[in-house]
Amino acid sequence: MRTPILTALLVASALPALAVDPGSQAHTGFYLSVALGGANGDVKEDMGALGTGTYSGAGFQLDLHVGGAVAPNLILSGDFNMRAMSNPSISGYSEFAGDLTMVDMLIGVGLTYYIMPANVFVGATVGVAGFGTGNNSNYNSNYNSNYYSNNDTISSDSGTGWSLRVGKEWRMARRLGLGIVASYTHLTADSRRNDYPAYYYPDLPKWSTDRLSLGVSFTFN
Repeated sequence: MRTPILTALLVASALPALAVDPGSQAHTGFYLSVALGGANGDVKEDMGALGTGTYSGAGFQLDLHVGGAVAPNLILSGDFNMRAMSNPSISGYSEFAGDLTMVDMLIGVGLTYYIMPANVFVGATVGVAGFGTGNNSNYNSNYNSNYYSNNDTISSDSGTGWSLRVGKEWRMARRLGLGIVASYTHLTADSRRNDYPAYYYPDLPKWSTDRLSLGVSFTFN
């Protein structure tokens, strides 16, 4: 799963040579930014007295921002941030075994500020967080396999989260920028009680993650 990060570094190394504008133009008007890349960071499922399950590995991340400038170079946006981790390593207490896709996401409001003329940007997002699993063809037979046998997915309640990002863009055209962006994201959420009945799980599991990412950004502004 190092491929997305290596790809981002290779693309970033080529961008200065491809730039057609020094980037001195202010950021105004409509704003659309999409970043694709790799992310790494454990997902933890804290089950209280039963223990904690840890899901480790790298994954692909999508980071989307749609909004507009409220002042020159200051962007207000609605943001969507998601990381998908396929077949993570599982340690500690876990009800899962076999095939597993772990997804965590953040939906919220963000601010991005461009430092000109360098076209370097910093941004922050706060909002609602969530966790989910999918494609669970096998459950750990030691833990409540009868209850889970008919469930294909499990998702958390709505939680809270935030994300910080910093990056550099190069102008490819008057309104198009390509760049590289790094981010740090923190998410927490409780499980839904109907997925974890009290007679099996007296402590409602709590999900959390801290992840770092590196990706390539595509911006129209």
